[in-house]
Amino acid sequence: KLLEAVMVAALGGLLFGFDTVVISGAEQYIQKLWSLSGVTQGICISAALWGTVLGSLIGVFPAERLGRKRTLLIVGILYLVSSAGAAVATGAASFVVARLLGGVGVGLSS
Repeated sequence: KLLEAVMVAALGGLLFGFDTVVISGAEQYIQKLWSLSGVTQGICISAALWGTVLGSLIGVFPAERLGRKRTLLIVGILYLVSSAGAAVATGAASFVVARLLGGVGVGLSS
């Protein structure tokens, strides 16, 4: 059981680090694609971080109510919705929502 918990925590950290690296390589392209101001670009890039904060603050509630396994299933769904949403985003608002959901997933998994 301990090994499983450690693996899940490590995977959450890996995903968050991977997301940070990927977005840093894409930020200039995203800024040009949607003609973003500096502030809007910052919001787009930092949305996952804000989602992580939110997810870690509320993570105890689903874990206590549903259990860890079901909560992690929800986290997986959030990752899936977040990646699909970011891939098909048509503007900054939809991109921010997608990244925010992914961040909540990372926060919940921690």
